[in-house]
Amino acid sequence: MNEQNDIFYELLFSQPLYLIPDKHEMPRADERVQSSVLAVVTSMPLAPAEEELLQKILQAAKINPAQVDKIPVADYRAEENSNRKHILFFVRPDRLPKELAVFGIYRAAPAYEKAHVIIANDLAMLATDTAGKKQLWKLLQQTFLQ
Repeated sequence: MNEQNDIFYELLFSQPLYLIPDKHEMPRADERVQSSVLAVVTSMPLAPAEEELLQKILQAAKINPAQVDKIPVADYRAEENSNRKHILFFVRPDRLPKELAVFGIYRAAPAYEKAHVIIANDLAMLATDTAGKKQLWKLLQQTFLQ
């Protein structure tokens, strides 16, 4: 029976048939395309004020929000994201690989493997830290606008 169906389909359709997935179907984790930027935040979901500040930062650096994945620091593993640019919005040196922890905040760590890493205060602290915003802006310009 299957052989008859195959012959029938070959005669009926001269072009190959493809199964198009349902538009509401989410890709599996291993099928997702990685974005080019990884924003690591203290926790998810972000408070509205933190989300607004993050969007302003991305817009100023001309980073398309669609190219940014946001993850909580608890899920961060630098080695698993080594081909991306990282912006780390938290002060938790104990969560950083020791190669990055030595740089401190408002510093651009040298490329960690292939990743470019910017380390900053968490978004809630950054909101009131004018000097920190200026330092972060310099790093964003060097990393994304040159």
